[in-house]
Amino acid sequence: MRLNLEKRTLLIVSAFSLTASLIIFAIILPTVNYINKLNTDTADLRNYLEKKYEKTIRLRTSVEDIQNIKQATTDYPQYIFNTGNELKLITTFENLAQKNKVDQKIENSNLDRITNQRITLNLNINGSYNNILNYLADLENLNYFIIVEQLQMSPLVDRFNPTSTTTVNLHLNLSLYASQ
Repeated sequence: MRLNLEKRTLLIVSAFSLTASLIIFAIILPTVNYINKLNTDTADLRNYLEKKYEKTIRLRTSVEDIQNIKQATTDYPQYIFNTGNELKLITTFENLAQKNKVDQKIENSNLDRITNQRITLNLNINGSYNNILNYLADLENLNYFIIVEQLQMSPLVDRFNPTSTTTVNLHLNLSLYASQ
C-alpha cells in the first residue's frame, strides 16, 4: 500500500507539475510576450504621434509666419518699378535734380532693355556740397527700392582758382528692381 501511496503522490505531483508547466508555457509565456510586444508597439506609436505633433506645430508656426510675411510685404509692390513707366522714372530723377539745384546727366542705363528684372543707372551729378547731400537724402526717400552700387564724390577744382572747391561731382551707379 505504501508503494501505491508513493506512486499516487508522485503521480499527483507530476500531474500538478505538468499542469503548471502547461499553464506557464501555453498561457502565461505567450501572454507575457504579447504584453511586451504591445508595450513596444505602444512606445513606437507614441514616438510616431509625438513626431506628427511636432510637425503639426511646425506647420502651424510656418503658416503663421507666412501670413505675417504676406502682411509685411503687402506694401512692397508700390516700391518696385513697373516696366513701361521709364519716362516717369527719368522725370522723377530730373525733378529731383531741379529741386536740389544740381546738374544731372544720365550717362548709362538699361531702361530700353531691362535684364534680370533689374534696372541700372549711372548718374553724374554736379553741384554744391549741401545741394548734393540734399539730393542724396531725397533720393533715399523715393518710393523705389534703390540699391546704390557705387557712390563716388569728388571736388571739382577750378584751374584758375585752386582754393575754391564749392562744386562737387557725384558719380552714382544705381540699381532698381523692376516688375514685368
